[in-house]
Formats: sequence, C-alpha cells, structure tokens
Amino acid sequence: MSGSFSRCALYYRDKFLGLEALFGMGVFPVDLAAREWTATLLRQAETAWEVAPSIRKPLMKTVDRQIELGRNAYAHLGRLMKDRSGRN
Repeated sequence: MSGSFSRCALYYRDKFLGLEALFGMGVFPVDLAAREWTATLLRQAETAWEVAPSIRKPLMKTVDRQIELGRNAYAHLGRLMKDRSGRN
C-alpha cells in the first residue's frame, strides 16, 4: 500500500509543481513529506490570501488562455480525425 501511496503522492506533487510552473503565480504547493510542512502550509495560505487581489486578473487571463488552447487543440484533433476518416 505504501508504494502505491508514494506513486500517487509523487504524481500530485509533480502535477502541482507543473501548475506552479505554468501559472507562475497563485499556486502555493506544500510538500507534506517535509518536516515543517504545517508551518509551510500556514505561510502559503497567508501568502495566497494576501496576494489574491493583485493576482486575480493575471490568473484569469492565464486561465482564459488555457481554455482557448484546449478548445483549439480539440478542434484541431476533430479536423484530423475527419480528414483521416475521409481517406478510408
């Protein structure tokens, strides 16, 4: 069980670190394996609360851009599939 939990924990750690890299702000990961994770959690929560008003608009622009990219990717995939089915 612990091996499975470790893989899962690593997956989510990497996922949130990826979100932090993607957005550049507004994601405040806490490593629960770290000795002082509770203090880090409190600091990160306080930081998130303090910076929320100043990062709201830039984050929303980034979210809108991600939505647009996702829609474009699915539209492109749809065209590829249509083209492929037309060839068969």
